[in-house]
Amino acid sequence: MAVVCVAVTSMVVPVYAAENVKIIDSLPDFGENYIPASMVNYSIDDKMIVSDRNETYDIIDIVVSNEDIIIEETTLSEFVDVFGELRTGGYVNITDTVECTFSNPYIASWVFGRIIADEKGRTTITLAYNGLVKNINVTVTDYMDTSLELSVCDVGNDNLGNEKSSVSSVTRQDAVDTASDMVNMTWTPEKNLYTWFGTDRDPFYAGSTYTGMPYTQYHLQTTKEEFLYAMKNNSDFYTRVRYGEYLVPKYGNDCSGFLSICWGLTGGSGRTRWNTTDFINAVDDGTFTALSYNQLQKGDALYKKSGGRHVIMVYKVELGSQYSGGGRVHVYEQTDIKARSSTFTFTDLENSGYTAFSMF
Repeated sequence: MAVVCVAVTSMVVPVYAAENVKIIDSLPDFGENYIPASMVNYSIDDKMIVSDRNETYDIIDIVVSNEDIIIEETTLSEFVDVFGELRTGGYVNITDTVECTFSNPYIASWVFGRIIADEKGRTTITLAYNGLVKNINVTVTDYMDTSLELSVCDVGNDNLGNEKSSVSSVTRQDAVDTASDMVNMTWTPEKNLYTWFGTDRDPFYAGSTYTGMPYTQYHLQTTKEEFLYAMKNNSDFYTRVRYGEYLVPKYGNDCSGFLSICWGLTGGSGRTRWNTTDFINAVDDGTFTALSYNQLQKGDALYKKSGGRHVIMVYKVELGSQYSGGGRVHVYEQTDIKARSSTFTFTDLENSGYTAFSMF
């Protein structure tokens, strides 16, 4: 895998990093066994708010772990790392810091180094940091090897059962249906609605129709019905609210709010839904059951605890020898910008540190 580096020596660019940022002396070997830190550290909850910027470094170039990416199906992901070369020597990972734009924004999405395929086609991702830029070419194909036998646990497979949990009255099918409704919901704002981070970055434009529940960590954490009602009836719908250092959308949900809505769970201590820590604790104390990946069924979930926290909900599992680690999992999840469907191989899940669990 070739990485082309072009040094820019005439520009001094500061990068701000928290105390736990590690400066490495040389770039990792971007060989076939390389696991990007953006995969290992990928999360939603922990990366939306930038914390403690107390060190400054001068960056003279941007280097990426892969400049040409082919994704063979929509909803699959590829992970890349973005490094800043320091004027004083060494490199710092700036994957969470770069700004991202697309030549065709419909083909793929960028979430902290995770490139998610949305539609078949080609696009160029331009990563920028204070005047320095690096391009990544992305091609999404529609390849699928259908000649191999699969054991499929699908949404519509009634043999899996549709039991209710002792924690809530929701069934597996209820959970999947609710998630699907939030992923596939369409809505048309009458005014520009600014996305997470509270900037003018890629707003939801007035008069345009969008698919998927918008992302926010604001404590209201709305269902599909609550969001659509607020858009039509609440005068504060387009008013951003303060969350940490940012102004953010008031209505929508985050990854843990999304799952708790699907599972029919309500929060406490002023929260309207569960958060990621609640789910992790519920597995640890036996309220929910930890699973192996091949035990997953529709309506189950996975959480990521180390290196950042994130939760996702399963709607289909494919078991087959052609997939890394013996299978892959199709999920509904809430990501930066909006809710979506995604696909992970078992290897992706293992490398990212995901634990499978169920309330059913």
